[in-house]
Amino acid sequence: MAASECTEENVSSDLPKDWDSLSPDEFSDELFAAMQSKGPFLTPDDMDKIERLWEEERRTRRCALVLLTMPFAELRDSVEQDRDFAGAVAEVFRCTKDLAYYKGMVELLQQANLWAMTAIACREDMAELLTEADVAD
Repeated sequence: MAASECTEENVSSDLPKDWDSLSPDEFSDELFAAMQSKGPFLTPDDMDKIERLWEEERRTRRCALVLLTMPFAELRDSVEQDRDFAGAVAEVFRCTKDLAYYKGMVELLQQANLWAMTAIACREDMAELLTEADVAD
């Protein structure tokens, strides 16, 4: 599944439909039961395609982030005074205008977060593992 194909329905389909009415234990039990039958969310080919797309978008992401490191007044002055720079900013605008790709990536990472959380929840030492993961950051 490509990042752009990842929809809210795909990502949240693992959650019980009436989760608000469940106790925390019931929610956990239902979520775990639903997750147990899940096959892989991505194939290795899907993962490779997503990684290639992510790598191809590196320049756009970096340029967008560079814009955010500048005070807006400086950015505006540079755009006003330098046509080449203004063209680069226009390209960043054009490339970041369609955010569906990035939303898809966020949804895939949310799915990975759900899978990881559900998988480690069965361990008695879950809190310790999470603390160790925080230290490793």
